[in-house]
This record gives sequence, structure tokens and C-alpha cells, in this order.
Amino acid sequence: MIRVVLVHPGEFVLPELGEQLGRYASRKLAKRGVEIRSNAKIKAVTSAEVELTDGTRIKSFTLVWTAGAAPHPLLEKLPLPKERQRLKVNAAMGVEGYPGVWALGDCAMIPDKHGGYQPPTAQHASREGKVLAHNIIANTRGKDLIPFQFNTLGLLASIGRRTGVARILGINFSGFVAWWLWRTIEVSLGFHRRSIGRSRILSRLVNWAELIPSRQRRKDPSESKASSPDTRVPRCFDDPGADAAATER
Repeated sequence: MIRVVLVHPGEFVLPELGEQLGRYASRKLAKRGVEIRSNAKIKAVTSAEVELTDGTRIKSFTLVWTAGAAPHPLLEKLPLPKERQRLKVNAAMGVEGYPGVWALGDCAMIPDKHGGYQPPTAQHASREGKVLAHNIIANTRGKDLIPFQFNTLGLLASIGRRTGVARILGINFSGFVAWWLWRTIEVSLGFHRRSIGRSRILSRLVNWAELIPSRQRRKDPSESKASSPDTRVPRCFDDPGADAAATER
């Protein structure tokens, strides 16, 4: 019997999807036997043990680390204003006090209209590039710059067993409907990306057959023996921000 432990620094997983969906995902995972250690981080790892910041020690021989996006190490060497290791820029993506210096994507902290910052996701970065290109040309011609403004289209995540969570245009979805939306978007994107090969598109379509219900194999009586809690070997998963758990659209 496999023991799975999920370590998360917050109160619930997938915080970028909001508390309601995050707690829903946490409940679903816990119901399936996943032990969630919230408000904790991994402090140290050995070949047979994982130590958490709250002092807990977990015996484990398998560790899966999922980390979010991080800025390029080169930014640390630049003598420019920073915040959270990223370059601090204005809404037009220019570095204040340094004319002609611009930043976008994972490298920049771009303010939004709500008093926060634009998330470092692909759907934002691709649109930031178009606005920044306009601003660079406008700057050379002495014209006004335009601020970057964009609302996230959607965030989706699959949590297994044809269950998912999604926030699309501010509306929350959970359960099979959210998983179906996630699966449909994954397949449809394959037909719109030029970089994806035909074999991968075919693979996506074949995998879509997962929607078709299938009978579970009957268990052999000899397989029903459960190991005692003391003999189980845990697999420890660390989710330090859940950025990688969500699929942004």
C-alpha cells in the first residue's frame, strides 16, 4: 500500500484558483487518501527521510518536487530596482528611472488595475509582448505609451479520476464538468499550435478515449491484503505555491 503525502505552504492547494476551488481540491485529494500537510515547507531531504519546517519527519524514498516559475538568475546581477527577485516596472513595462530599459513576463513585476501584479503566465506574457513592442516604437517617436491591462481568461487543473477545478472568465467549475473543460481545451489547443506534430495530435485524440467508461479489473483475493500503517512507504510531494499544478488558459 502506497502512502502519499502532499506538503503545501498554504492552507489549501491551488491558491491561484481561489479559496472555494482550492478547498474543494484539498477535500477531494484527502478523500482519496492523500495526506495534506498544510502551512509547511520542506526543510531538508535525505535518502530516506523528509524534514518539514514544522519539525515533522516523514520516512520516504520517493520525493516529487513541483515548483513554480522563477526569474532568470541573471536578474540578480543587474543594478536595477527589484521586487520578489523580479524587475519592478510601471504599467507600460518600463523600468522607472532607467529610460529605454524594459521588462516583461517572468522577469517583471507589472502592476495591474487592482493594486496587485500581473501573474507570470503565458497568456499574459504573449499579450505583454505586443503592448511592449508598441510602447518601444511609440517611445522612439515621442508618442504616448499605453499601459498593459488584461484579465485572466481562465485557469484549469485536473486532480485525477475525471475530476477537475476551473475558473473561466470569473466563473467557477468543479468535478467532472471542470475536468471535461480541461480535457477539451487540451485537445483543441493541439490543432492550433503549429509546433505540435501530427503524432502528438493523434495521441491527444486517442487519449480522449479516456472519456469512455471502462470496467475495472476484478481484484484477486491475494491482492486485498493491506499493509499496516507502520510498514507503508510514503511518497512525499511538495507543492510550494501550486503554480505548476494549474494549467493556465
